[in-house]
Amino acid sequence: MRGKGRARLVDDTERAESLTMKLLARYVKPEHLMTKEYAEPVKSGESVVVEIAPDYLTTWDYRKLPPEELKRRRESALP
Repeated sequence: MRGKGRARLVDDTERAESLTMKLLARYVKPEHLMTKEYAEPVKSGESVVVEIAPDYLTTWDYRKLPPEELKRRRESALP
């Protein structure tokens, strides 16, 4: 995904914590160790949160590629 938008530093600790927890909930189970690892520094003010309001986003749908091209791209992305 690629895009452009406006970024702002979230200086309200409660809002920063809320945004962090919403983001983590989207990608990680609440009981996962990563949740605490990322949430604690935000709660204590050691980490900052940058909120991005997108103006536009662009995505690519590789499912529409022919199977041989999709395979070639996957193989070229491997280390």
